[in-house]
Amino acid sequence: MTEEEYKRLRGIQEGIAQQLESLSTRAHDAEKRFAPIEKGIADLLTSVRKRISDRDGGQLPPLNNS
Repeated sequence: MTEEEYKRLRGIQEGIAQQLESLSTRAHDAEKRFAPIEKGIADLLTSVRKRISDRDGGQLPPLNNS
């Protein structure tokens, strides 16, 4: 993984975190018609975020020199 790919991956993780926060607060509103859908999307984003985090181990990987 190159340094540029790593930075891009971190940016994706940050974007997911922001969307997750927004969806989580809206999904708890039981009166909203789309709350179940928003909760499902939040759950999916949580899974994606965890898989990305597990993949990179939270550390900067060795850079490809090619």
